[in-house]
Amino acid sequence: MITTIFNNPGEIPQKIELILQNYKVYQNFIQNPSLSDIGDRYYSFMKYCQNNIKYSKKINTFQFIHIVSFFGVLKILEKIKSMKK
Repeated sequence: MITTIFNNPGEIPQKIELILQNYKVYQNFIQNPSLSDIGDRYYSFMKYCQNNIKYSKKINTFQFIHIVSFFGVLKILEKIKSMKK
């Protein structure tokens, strides 16, 4: 289903003005995931890939540990950052 924001080009300035007037409200609805959440998602994805996807060249255990440890470091850095606040 395609949702239209305006019905004719003449409505565009009015719609832009509405966005400008409510910009802070729209901005407050933006939720950025934490580095920890992103790391967990990548870890799950890599684990899934390692177990379920047949590669022409599958990553070896050392490569997998290297990738997982990278995201572990990100989680540690985020924890340190949150402790400093």
